[in-house]
Amino acid sequence: MPIVTWFKRLHQWQEFKIEAWFDEYNRLIVVARTFTTSQITEEHKLLFSRIFDIMEQETGETVRFRYIHGTGYEIFMADGHKGQALGLGLFCKELCKNTDWRCKVEPHRRLCDLTPYEHLARFYRYCFVHFTKNVTELKNFISTEVIHAMMSLASAEPLKDLPGTLQIILNRAWLKDKQEGSPFALPALYQPLSKIPLDIWKVSLTTLNGNEQAHRSINRDGAKLTMLAGIMNGMQYDARAMRDLFVLLEYRIRTRDQTATHFRRLLRQLLEVRTVSSHDDIIRSLCNQVLEPERAVDQPVLVQLRIEEIRLHELFEDLRTAQKKGSGQVEILHFKYAQQI
Repeated sequence: MPIVTWFKRLHQWQEFKIEAWFDEYNRLIVVARTFTTSQITEEHKLLFSRIFDIMEQETGETVRFRYIHGTGYEIFMADGHKGQALGLGLFCKELCKNTDWRCKVEPHRRLCDLTPYEHLARFYRYCFVHFTKNVTELKNFISTEVIHAMMSLASAEPLKDLPGTLQIILNRAWLKDKQEGSPFALPALYQPLSKIPLDIWKVSLTTLNGNEQAHRSINRDGAKLTMLAGIMNGMQYDARAMRDLFVLLEYRIRTRDQTATHFRRLLRQLLEVRTVSSHDDIIRSLCNQVLEPERAVDQPVLVQLRIEEIRLHELFEDLRTAQKKGSGQVEILHFKYAQQI
């Protein structure tokens, strides 16, 4: 269930949108759209309450979360806004109020006793693309080692040295913000700190790319609109999407040549994994190549020193290029002369 806040649609307003994935149609469909002027927690709690109240009035179905009710929503993928996340956590806490339901992950605990952030740890994930963008914006202020440590936190597998990774970025405001200001963020990135079952984590979406592509399509109708224009254009866009869906169901005519099937997605994921893996192999190879000239640098021959220095510089440049395209999981060795080159 992707949720996202969009800042460009209306002038001085923000668009809050919820989409749902329907397997039978192989597509995301907008199920709720509203406009707001702030990111505060209480407002988002009210938004979720009203949206799910309207859903119940329209469909007769009450909101259900898998970790609470056994069936229902398994994952909410979001862009990491604090007010939005905490508002959702408070809404879930309200659902469990005055109940004696037990947590399926921690049976010794009652759901009504969980904090809003502990509720989020059971179903909330942070969009990897938004996370990467936020980290990349810091590249002019922090070292490559710190960026590598940050990126390694977005993992479904346990890190070899989590305390060491956190120590690398311990003195940075970014880590303090994620641990104190946004305590939902680390569990939403790093599965071993999350309460989401690993099998559900691995099959869920990792990004809001589908939403971002939809933003591009909607932008063709205009941006920085007035409230009325934004509402009317949004309604017309949703109506066109539903007409496309009707044509698919009635006539089996699709909007694209290549069907967005699960097989196609899995194939693309495998190709991406293979590409990332090849860059990881390049990183390992370059690391080994750097070690050889580093040893040669110790030879007391000036000419040889200059030759090896040039070679080291080229290898470090290749390593940095490969590192940007890798998975972020390959450990970069500590090179003796890295700072001098």
